[in-house]
Amino acid sequence: MRAEGVTGIGDARLMLIGPERLFYAGLLGRPGVRNLGGIAIYVASAGRIVVRAGGGPDRVGSCAVVPAYMPHVISAEARDILALKIEPETVDSDGLPGFIRQVLAAPGTAGIVDAPDVVARVRAAHSALAARAGSACPPAHAFDRSFFGAAIPSRPMDWRIRAVVRAAPSDVSAFPSAEACAVSVDLSVSRFLHLFRDQTGVSFRNWRAWKRARISLAHVNRNPNLAHLALDVGYPDQAHFSRSIRNIFGLRPRDIVAGSRRLDIRLTDGILPPGLAPAGASALR
Repeated sequence: MRAEGVTGIGDARLMLIGPERLFYAGLLGRPGVRNLGGIAIYVASAGRIVVRAGGGPDRVGSCAVVPAYMPHVISAEARDILALKIEPETVDSDGLPGFIRQVLAAPGTAGIVDAPDVVARVRAAHSALAARAGSACPPAHAFDRSFFGAAIPSRPMDWRIRAVVRAAPSDVSAFPSAEACAVSVDLSVSRFLHLFRDQTGVSFRNWRAWKRARISLAHVNRNPNLAHLALDVGYPDQAHFSRSIRNIFGLRPRDIVAGSRRLDIRLTDGILPPGLAPAGASALR
């Protein structure tokens, strides 16, 4: 989907990566099926976007919401997209902005939402962030105020599952197994897996696959060698890495790396250990 005269964000391409939130302003790439583990909010950088979610019809507009783990396809009139991801296990669903709650309450309505105020706020927040070169990704409460106007309350959660959820983003080279997580919180594996699903609403296996793929985004302009990148983020080999990334993001890793060459990646604590900051990224603090 392309329209004559529709221009996107130009050189103001950036990605904010925090353990609970993610924001991307950059190239959309070729449309493919995405299956993200975060609640996805898409805003057209200019013109319109088309979203098909959960096997439903194509919907056209300027803002879309897709629940976590729902397959969807998105295309845009501009080459770029503004996209936010909220980790669902970190937020109280009753405290989410209304335009998101209405979709989560009726997943069959996933896709375009009528939210012109959200579009304006996201575009303004992007412009403000792009103008502040060198700044780090803000913590979740500040992120929420910039993009949604208010902080989103945290989700009540058993302390043992919360400990696993909070620790996982910092483990890059060897993402923890269910067995290791169960031992760390003094639970049997079966009890841990049951409690994890009960508290987060998703299986540990699917959550782990999403988190590991998400971590890889912090490396995309640090190491263009895909075999090395796969090992850096804990995949056993490049083939496994490529399949997983394509299944989740709908793009080949090589296309993600190629489209990230001029991307300003800004991190917060808990994403990478010291010494592994991507080239050109803001310093961890």
